[in-house]
Amino acid sequence: MMNNIILFEDINFDDLVLYSDKKDRKIFFHKSEPLAYKFFSDDWEFANQLEIAIKNGYYDKELVPNFIGLIKDKKGLDKGYLCYRVNKEQILENCLLKKFSLSYFKKLINGSIKLTDFFSRSRYKPNSDYLIKFLDIVFSRSQKTQMLFIEVDLPNLWISNKGYHIFDLDAIRSFNWVFCQNKNDPEYIRKIINKKNFNRDLRKIIELHGFKFPFEINYPEDIEKFLSKFRKENNLQINERSRNI
Repeated sequence: MMNNIILFEDINFDDLVLYSDKKDRKIFFHKSEPLAYKFFSDDWEFANQLEIAIKNGYYDKELVPNFIGLIKDKKGLDKGYLCYRVNKEQILENCLLKKFSLSYFKKLINGSIKLTDFFSRSRYKPNSDYLIKFLDIVFSRSQKTQMLFIEVDLPNLWISNKGYHIFDLDAIRSFNWVFCQNKNDPEYIRKIINKKNFNRDLRKIIELHGFKFPFEINYPEDIEKFLSKFRKENNLQINERSRNI
């Protein structure tokens, strides 16, 4: 399934509605089917990273069960990917919103959350066991592939009845990029900012699940140490029982 290819020239854009418009990436939703298309600009520097991650075994149907296929043109260039859409209530950010909080109230006022949703209770709830499993998957695969998914944050994770999964599949970078130590690199500051944002978001999601955040990941060798210390500081070797929020 991860090897499916959708031909860019065969896509009917009259059936699609623009959802998000960024400089190098665009997201379209299908008008009548639960499909989400993400397209890359031809000159985007990370356009081939998703395909590399799939070939290296970083992504699979466990981590991305809604994945349908890569979008490539007739020349073989990576143009994006296609996924099934998920319900808003499955997005971790929405699951963690506290009722009557300011952020929830703003979403209610601007219409992104319906009044009926305000009084309903979702069957999808943050799950600490899911987070433990998710971190094991993304970091153990990082060690094997020398690649890192850098968007471990609330808006980019979603919940099924089997675990946590991800959006933004193109947000994956090589270790050489994420952990750049060359201060003469013209992109050095950009790379440092991305690494700091990754650690900030990782800390937030770990602490929101009631766990201790062991330390920031600044070097490739930190990943294995991080997992070990995360389990040790949170007594996970001894206590693996569910700690649902």
